[in-house]
Amino acid sequence: MPSDSQGLSLIPVLVWTTVSQGAASAAVLATPILAPLLFESLAFSSASLGYLVSAAYVGAMASSMVGGRVVGRWGGCRALQLSLGASALGSFALAYGTVPTICVGMLCVGVGYGLSNPSGMHLLSRVRMRHRHNLVYSLRQAGIPIGGVCAGMVLPLLGEARGHEFALFAVGATLVGILAVLQVRRSRWDDDRNRHEPVFVRPSWRFQSMWPDERPLQRLAVYSFLMAGIQLSIVSYVVTLSVEALSVSPVDAGRLLALLQTTAVLGRVAWGAVADRIGRGLVLLRYVAFLSASSLMCLCAATATKSVAGLVGCVVVIGATSVGWNGLFMGQVAVHAAPGTVGRATGLILAYNYAGVLFGPTAFAATRSMSGSYVIPVMFTAGVAGVAGLVMLMRSPSVSSSELA
Repeated sequence: MPSDSQGLSLIPVLVWTTVSQGAASAAVLATPILAPLLFESLAFSSASLGYLVSAAYVGAMASSMVGGRVVGRWGGCRALQLSLGASALGSFALAYGTVPTICVGMLCVGVGYGLSNPSGMHLLSRVRMRHRHNLVYSLRQAGIPIGGVCAGMVLPLLGEARGHEFALFAVGATLVGILAVLQVRRSRWDDDRNRHEPVFVRPSWRFQSMWPDERPLQRLAVYSFLMAGIQLSIVSYVVTLSVEALSVSPVDAGRLLALLQTTAVLGRVAWGAVADRIGRGLVLLRYVAFLSASSLMCLCAATATKSVAGLVGCVVVIGATSVGWNGLFMGQVAVHAAPGTVGRATGLILAYNYAGVLFGPTAFAATRSMSGSYVIPVMFTAGVAGVAGLVMLMRSPSVSSSELA
């Protein structure tokens, strides 16, 4: 793990990168959470939700491809501010509530979300850490489900009380507030920026040109492609699945999403701590994928039998696995990236991640439309999780946390 001679303090960097990540996550999730109210006013069908979420990740994939270079030129803090600004702009566009502004708004929140990871990972890479890499990166990634918990608990209540426009505007205002607070940190956190770093260069999807031993990163990229599609499909559709298939109220469905995100927080932290202890993060990712596949198959049964209790039980395990894999994954990206390249490695890896997100919700929406039920698309996601586990069965040189002193 790279660390400069004037390493940053862990706690402020971890807190603000986590808060920013959570806010960017809430901006992306606001539309799926408010979908029953938003679609009612626009006469959209629930199947179109997957396409809107995929539109957000077109923006995320595009910004992620240049994210590492944006960080290099303007610094991690400024890149984080740009992320928050784009997400705020998108939230205000969504609040306006017309079909064109919703499409533009989803693209903008996606651009903001795509920039948040390379910037946060770069800032954390400048913190001096010993033997705690997976746990620290998992704690930061816990900001994603924390943002989902807050959004799932607050936005449905705001939407029902004041309208979905007010709820989306509140998300944008929160993002602007965090952006302003970060300005105080900017001069210290961005003292490593290179004003001559080119931002817009020919993009590359290959690792070999930047990292001599690219095999672990290749496997992580494929794993990310598969698991990210699963994660966003479940997060995007858990509310509408609960309402339409099991007749749960919109407020209770929002609470189910909050439960999913809560167990995702616990799962991310737990997986990171275990990986630091056993020193075999790639192996642990394999078992997380297999557990994800098993819990999704159980969700198929709960949906088919209309068991609300079964749905709640499945949500707990799915949150810890299908949504909780990401912190350990990001820790392994930092472990296997060459010194000084964490931001660029994160941006490239997450381009594959967002490509998976484009595929996942779109495939879920298509199978939902063709089958007329939620059982087939959930079964499909379970099969994809199994494939992700098999990818991690491939052998490659292992790196333990103890080697990263």
